[in-house]
Amino acid sequence: MELSRLLALLLAVRSATAIPALSELNRRQTRAVQDAMSSIIDSLKQYDTIILALRNTDASAAPVLRATEDVVSTISSSIRTVEEARKANVFTSVALIQVSNNMVDQVQTTIRDLRDKKAVMDRIGTSKVTLDTLQKLRPQARELADAIADKVPDLGRDIVDKVKSDILDALNQGITTYSQPDAAPAAPVPPPAASPSPAPGPNPVAPPPAPPAVVTVTTVVPPPTVVTVTAVAPPPPSVVTVTATAAPTPVFLDG
Repeated sequence: MELSRLLALLLAVRSATAIPALSELNRRQTRAVQDAMSSIIDSLKQYDTIILALRNTDASAAPVLRATEDVVSTISSSIRTVEEARKANVFTSVALIQVSNNMVDQVQTTIRDLRDKKAVMDRIGTSKVTLDTLQKLRPQARELADAIADKVPDLGRDIVDKVKSDILDALNQGITTYSQPDAAPAAPVPPPAASPSPAPGPNPVAPPPAPPAVVTVTTVVPPPTVVTVTAVAPPPPSVVTVTATAAPTPVFLDG
């Protein structure tokens, strides 16, 4: 901050003999502008807290996205508040410029932390959204600084111009960082090697086929006759049925 300019404003306040008293409306509007600037600082702090808490093991991008939307929305609302306010006098300009410088400090801190977390933002898939947001904030920062400059006396406009320049420099650094390609993901850990299968042994030798069974059936039929039948049967379990018919032995009579 240009201390000489700020001191000049303070001296102007002290040496002035006819500073008009602030009306209640001016007080409310001045307070509203300061609150709007403070709300930007608060939203940046909340965003910075979420960024600092990011770890490589995080899987959800939802907190980052919500905080990003809150920053953009807060700045847009603050711009409207500043534009609708009346022109500040010398006394209120000092407070307005001071809170603007506090905002510069927070912007620079947040952008620095954001750049440090680029690899994590790549992994959770929010780098593209972050780049789009930074590019969107650049014209918003110009608009906000111009609105502030329009409310302060000419003596303080150089300070506001420095505020705008510092904020834009920080945003440009963030844009440069997030314009780089995403970091390559870590190489996957290969699965453990499978244990080798045992070598197949020699093919077992099939046992020789069993020799055919020999079945002998002896049948006694009347008249006393013996019939013997020999058959070759297939290997068990098999059933062999043998049917034998015996003819009676002829009887010769002596005559």
